[in-house]
Amino acid sequence: MKRLFIILLSLSMLCFCCAACSTQSAREDISGGEQSGEDAEYKEGTMYVYIGGNRLPVAVAESAAAERLIDLLSQDDIIFTVNDYGGFEKVGYLGFELPRSDERISVEPGDIVLYQGNQISMFYAPSSWSYTRIGKVEGYSQSRLRTLLCAGSGEECVRLSLE
Repeated sequence: MKRLFIILLSLSMLCFCCAACSTQSAREDISGGEQSGEDAEYKEGTMYVYIGGNRLPVAVAESAAAERLIDLLSQDDIIFTVNDYGGFEKVGYLGFELPRSDERISVEPGDIVLYQGNQISMFYAPSSWSYTRIGKVEGYSQSRLRTLLCAGSGEECVRLSLE
C-alpha cells in the first residue's frame, strides 16, 4: 500500500497536459548549458518554453512571425501539445496562424520554427526544410536538449510565455 502511494504521488508531480504547465511550481530555470556564440538572426528579448517541468529561455528571431507571437504572448501564455516527429523534433499545432516567411533552412538543436503557418517545431537534432524562424534555445548540447525537450517521450504539454 505504501509503495502504491509513492507511485501515485510521483505520477501526480508529472506534467500532464496541460495543468502542471501553468503552475508556479513548474517554473524552474535550467542552467549549466554550454555557451554558444551570438547569432545575428536573433534580437535581444526572451520568451520561455515550458516543457516537461523545464523552463528554457528562447532568444527571439527577427521575423514577422516571432513579432506576432510576442504580441500574443504579451496578452496571455500559449499552451499546446507537441509530439515527436522523425526522431529530430517536437511539433505541435497552435490553433491559429502566424505570418509566414518560409525559406529553406538548415536547423540545429535548439531551433524553434513555424511550420506551415500554424505549427511550432522545436528541434533536438539537425534537419533541413522550409520554415520561418521563431527563436532558439541556446547554450545546450544536443544531448542535453534531447533530455530537456523530452525527446522520444511522445506527447508533451508546452507553454510559451514571456515570464
